Formats: sequence, C-alpha cells, structure tokens
Amino acid sequence: MRAATSRERPEEGLLVALMLGFTGGYIDAYTWISHGVLANAQTANLVLLWVNAAAGQWQEAFHFMPSLFAFFVGVVIASLFFAALGYGGLVINTEVPKELVEILQAIVILFAITLHMVFERMIRRRT
Repeated sequence: MRAATSRERPEEGLLVALMLGFTGGYIDAYTWISHGVLANAQTANLVLLWVNAAAGQWQEAFHFMPSLFAFFVGVVIASLFFAALGYGGLVINTEVPKELVEILQAIVILFAITLHMVFERMIRRRT
C-alpha cells in the first residue's frame, strides 16, 4: 500500500497548511488579547495553569480551566461525530503506549511538586 500524496488528498497540501497556520495564529492572538487564554493549542494554557498554581495564585490558575475543559469536550464530541459518520472516532485501546505512561508520570510529579510548594508557603505564612 503506498502513501497518499497531496494531489490525492488536497487537505494535506501546502495551501491548507498555511491557511490553518494563519487561522490558528489569528485565533490565538484574538483570544489572548480579549480573554487572556490561548484557544488554538492547549499546551500554553497548561503551562500557564501550572505556573500560576505553583506560585499559589489559584484564581489566576483556574482562569485557564474553562478553556481546557472546552477543548476536552470538543475533542470528545468531534470523536463521537466522526464515529457516527463511520470515520473511526473514539478508539479505545487496552494497550497503554510507553509515551503516555511517561507523560502521566510527569504530570503526577509536577502535581506533587506543586502541592509541596503550596503547602510549604502555607506553613511559612503561618509561622
């Protein structure tokens, strides 16, 4: 089986990639200026959430939660929609990839470090 070329699949062509890049950048700029969150990719929102949480600024950290939750809900709805159309959709695999385990371990470690820093600050403030 040979790989599909961009002539066979125009949605993988350069013009579509440029248009998606421009659109994503525009949406990020607009939502950052207007709402203080990034809507295109959630990586920055996660980083800002963890930075604010680590600093003990919970109100500012929770500011990024609605965007992350909306992204998660959108992915689930899109997966269910594609599954209903017969394009695959939500795939449940019983095998856990090694990379996912490593990412989850990193998240748990970051969470533990954040909790440690928060409790340490709380103890310092009381004394």
